[in-house]
Amino acid sequence: MNMNTFRDITGTHKTVGSPMLVIALLLTALLLAACGSSGGTTTGSSGTQNTPTTIGTTVTGLQGATPTTNPAHATPTPGPSASAVPFTSIRMLDSQNGWATTSTALLKTTDGGWHWHNVGPTNTTLKFARGEFFSSQIAWVATQVANSSNPYAIEVLRTLNGGQSWQTSTLTTDNEHGIMGPPNFVNTQNGWLELSSSGGPAAGSEAVEIYRTTDGGQTWTKVSATTNEQPNGGLPLGGIKSGISFKDTQNGWATASYYATNNAWLYVTHDAGKTWQKQSLPLNLNASNSEYDTTPPVFIGNDGLLPVHVSTSTQPVLDFYITHDGGQSWTPELLAPFNATNTYVVDMAHAWATDTSSNVFYRTVNGGVSWQKEQSAGQTIDALSFINDSEGWAIGSPNDKPVLLHTTDGGQTWQHINYAIQ
Repeated sequence: MNMNTFRDITGTHKTVGSPMLVIALLLTALLLAACGSSGGTTTGSSGTQNTPTTIGTTVTGLQGATPTTNPAHATPTPGPSASAVPFTSIRMLDSQNGWATTSTALLKTTDGGWHWHNVGPTNTTLKFARGEFFSSQIAWVATQVANSSNPYAIEVLRTLNGGQSWQTSTLTTDNEHGIMGPPNFVNTQNGWLELSSSGGPAAGSEAVEIYRTTDGGQTWTKVSATTNEQPNGGLPLGGIKSGISFKDTQNGWATASYYATNNAWLYVTHDAGKTWQKQSLPLNLNASNSEYDTTPPVFIGNDGLLPVHVSTSTQPVLDFYITHDGGQSWTPELLAPFNATNTYVVDMAHAWATDTSSNVFYRTVNGGVSWQKEQSAGQTIDALSFINDSEGWAIGSPNDKPVLLHTTDGGQTWQHINYAIQ
């Protein structure tokens, strides 16, 4: 099925007052990666691109410029201003410029997260939007829409000028679909989008469809879908899907939660998503008789990190699987002493995560071989975004109260940003 509707939409520019975020976006990825982050795993550049991808629960991001200091904001006032609302994702590109989403708006900042302005199209209401923020100028946002002709339509918005104007492609479906993650682009032309279909499958199963574009998001074609017997090489119904991640224009991975002992759910494609084959993961010898939940890998060239949540007999923990051969083989690292819903990978050595039970920040500087315990966030963290091994942002919304944190020392200490949305 093709999305063949492509029209221009004028963006809204709301000027921000004068006077420094996290993606939303973390573990994805690069597209570990695709670019926005709203919980999950995010990574930095993937293959030939520099786009982070957010999927599942891990986020990784791009390496950015050296952080700069803004003396006027040396002592921020804790907590956001009255005009602020909670972010649902965040993606910082450098120390000053970044993107974020709320439940209804698409935002940009040019001062490190202190002030945000709405750059979304005026005639489109965002609903469960997921964004891929490729650069300060190029972005894609997938969102559900409800119109008189089809209440189940999915739109993919695209901007090439930082939100000054938007084009939209409309995918018409015959039942309700959920957006599994942001559009996953490996360059400005080639991308994928995974949608879940409501109703039908039994508990522990989920039907999905995967769409592909080769013209920068102007048109989309369904390349595969789940099947009962997987006769045509599609993904199986079994498993609660957590997202997809592509290393280049041909090779990608699909992940899921699968409640079966010692059986990790990981599928790989070598033909741009048309057919999928199961890929076996070696079990961590320290976690036998456990359940393995996979989230999309993050690639930097042929090196990659695959975040896996392992439910042992005592507690759930995080494990990183490593590849140095483009994903042909994976090796588990030591089990981390915590479980994480947010992981952000900035390169093969540096990653951050927050413990789901204690809200404590953890950091690794050796690719998950060991983790350093940092300070507690004091509240639930929804997403992370780092631009290098020192500077990053975190978002949260405890009790629906918006929180934006900023660090310049690799996560050892965090400061509140009293941000405003205008």
